[in-house]
Amino acid sequence: LLGRLKAKQAGIPVIGIESQDCSPSLESVITYADGTYAQFANKIGADAALYLLSKGNASSKFIELRETDSQILLDASAGFQAALKQYCPKCTNVVVNFTVNDLGPSLQQKVQQALLRNPDAAGMFEPYDDIATTSSAAAVVAGGRANTLNVVSVGGTPAIYSLIRQKHGVSAELVYNLNWEGWTAADWLNRLMNGQPIDPKADSSGIS
Repeated sequence: LLGRLKAKQAGIPVIGIESQDCSPSLESVITYADGTYAQFANKIGADAALYLLSKGNASSKFIELRETDSQILLDASAGFQAALKQYCPKCTNVVVNFTVNDLGPSLQQKVQQALLRNPDAAGMFEPYDDIATTSSAAAVVAGGRANTLNVVSVGGTPAIYSLIRQKHGVSAELVYNLNWEGWTAADWLNRLMNGQPIDPKADSSGIS
């Protein structure tokens, strides 16, 4: 925050990626086909829910890994829960809360405990790939659920594809091109440095 304040005072443009601006504004945050990153994250959560619902039934139980120390991930969680409520009101959502500091053995243990307590769970949502690669995939395999639990992650990192191919704790992936975020940020920065206006809708990253 201090760095952005100093940049604004010095007239240096700041471009935000996967972030939210302050009030008053301190940066220009790139936009997506769905609008802000918060709206995009909300849609990601909803899409994850729709995938899991396609693998379950009208009264399925799902496990949601919910990181509580990131507003954007809370937005994804809200989208996931809203979609479950809308399209499957009789479904059950078991929430496993954690923070980024839990990644690794601590979160792996939490996931293992959730699987033991909910042997009838049909699927699991994890909002980004590091959760799987550091924690949850190992928990799913250790719990003997690699072939029976539908697990959807978000991101598109290479390690996830290996886990999917090996049926090692991940079933599906919601993917978007991170390079487009970088290219959009570079384009916006060039525009601002050359005194050109930015239209958040027309000049969005186009990622949806």
